[in-house]
Amino acid sequence: MKSGLKILLVAPAILNFLFIACIDENIRNISEELEINSSYSIPIGDVIYSINEYFEMLDFYGLDTIQTLPGDSIDLVEYEDSIYNNTRYIVDTLIYNEFDFSSLGDNLDKISAITFVSIINNDFPTETKIQVYFADESMSIIDSLFSDGPYSLPPPDLDNEGIPVDHPPVIIVTPVSEYLIENIADIRRIITYGYVKTLRPDIDISKFYSYYLLSIHIAARIELEFNTSEF
Repeated sequence: MKSGLKILLVAPAILNFLFIACIDENIRNISEELEINSSYSIPIGDVIYSINEYFEMLDFYGLDTIQTLPGDSIDLVEYEDSIYNNTRYIVDTLIYNEFDFSSLGDNLDKISAITFVSIINNDFPTETKIQVYFADESMSIIDSLFSDGPYSLPPPDLDNEGIPVDHPPVIIVTPVSEYLIENIADIRRIITYGYVKTLRPDIDISKFYSYYLLSIHIAARIELEFNTSEF
């Protein structure tokens, strides 16, 4: 009976030893391939478009409706309560900003994903469009933010006076391509393209005011992936 008792007492100790040994071995195996994910956000910049220069040009050259002959069919546009002969259906502009992604540090090769968040405010009563291009030192385009072409914002609802009544900010979340991530270190400039129509088909004359702006705020969320075997 005594020898049987000893066997029963020793057996749990042996099992405990084997269990701990297995855990230690598993921990060593997992830690060699452990992946660590991290992320951070950075502001890219703000871009503001105004097309006041176009309307001021119309005023400077006297392109008002006095020059319109009776029976003429011509597009008109209203700016600051004055009506002008409209000479441009679209007013577009490119704005260049320097941004060196290589300055973010030595972990560019650890980037697993980049997501851009664009917040767009449009005061204009007409359709507008936005596109963002990423360029290298020589101004060669590497990629664009919106892969299907410029992002279009439809014209807002207008009140009885032709003034936009509701134009809340538009938030666009855009994951970038693998190609852009692979070439991120070459980006030196961000080129923003703004596009504003001066006409809309459902009204006779579009009204514009000097305080109307198209603005875009861009930020990026960068995700990193490390492996413990690299440390």
